[in-house]
Amino acid sequence: MSGGRRARKVDLSDEQVRFLEAELAREGVPPFLADRYRAILLCAKGIASKDVADQLGMHEQTVGKWRRRYARGGVEALADGLRSGRPRTITPSQANRLVRRTIAGHPQGANHWTIRSMASETGMSQSSIRRIWAAFGLRPHRGDPAGVDQVPVLADASLRAAGLYMSTGKRALILEADMSTSSQRAISPIGGAAMGEGGVADLLQGLEYAVDGDGADMELRPRAASFPAFLDRVDSCLAPQSEAHLLLDNYAISHDRAVRGWLLMHPKWKVHFSPDAASWLVQAQLLLANIGFAGGGDEGGGMSKSVKGFISQRENRPRSFSWVRQSG
Repeated sequence: MSGGRRARKVDLSDEQVRFLEAELAREGVPPFLADRYRAILLCAKGIASKDVADQLGMHEQTVGKWRRRYARGGVEALADGLRSGRPRTITPSQANRLVRRTIAGHPQGANHWTIRSMASETGMSQSSIRRIWAAFGLRPHRGDPAGVDQVPVLADASLRAAGLYMSTGKRALILEADMSTSSQRAISPIGGAAMGEGGVADLLQGLEYAVDGDGADMELRPRAASFPAFLDRVDSCLAPQSEAHLLLDNYAISHDRAVRGWLLMHPKWKVHFSPDAASWLVQAQLLLANIGFAGGGDEGGGMSKSVKGFISQRENRPRSFSWVRQSG
């Protein structure tokens, strides 16, 4: 043992040790992140920072930094980059483990999980646990089982969707296509905002106008018949070697013969389904509500005109887009 100062031992629960060891065994874990995990595991054995640094070929100050970072933010803080400011969003695998742990049962000596007890068990921050539970509709601390545990068959799909909501790629294009019928208009629960029957046509027309400078007439057709055409238009804009992920709220549309045939002919498209507790359509509607799509459909073409005006003037007058449906 060297004569270096013996730092305070890092406390790790059995769950945290298993998590770090599993991450180290995971294929593709970044080397810099693996070094941090190994350092914390060694520190948990009471080994001084200098000795840990010697074993891993790191600087003693680097080991001390990640020891302190872990003490402040737990395992989640180890994923932070080499920059100041807010730590990165937790990884999808960490979110997956948290959700599985939540729906698998309850802690020893208690009837349900609380944010504090889960934070103590996993090492994640309480704010992160609160955000993940809210995203999946999990409320174990209220004794409410609502959430993914009510649809266990869809739990895996829900976990896959977590990565989309919390760690989307920087170059992701997200399009909303309301597949409901005219008698099933989806109304957003926030502020009464909605994307009505003309929503998809208006969206496509706005996109086409932005690309070509000419708004084409869009014809609303039966959903199953128009969906392959919609996919064709999106596919034509993608690079040949790119990979596309299609997240559907509607199971029936994927079983249509035309849609199924289209997907078989386009293997680069991967289909995922979101469960009720993680509806993509609701998230898209919340986004539309936030950027100004308040009210119902686009009667009279007011919204389309506003979108076109915004696009034509954005270079000279950069500003946020807003459109409010007139009453009456």
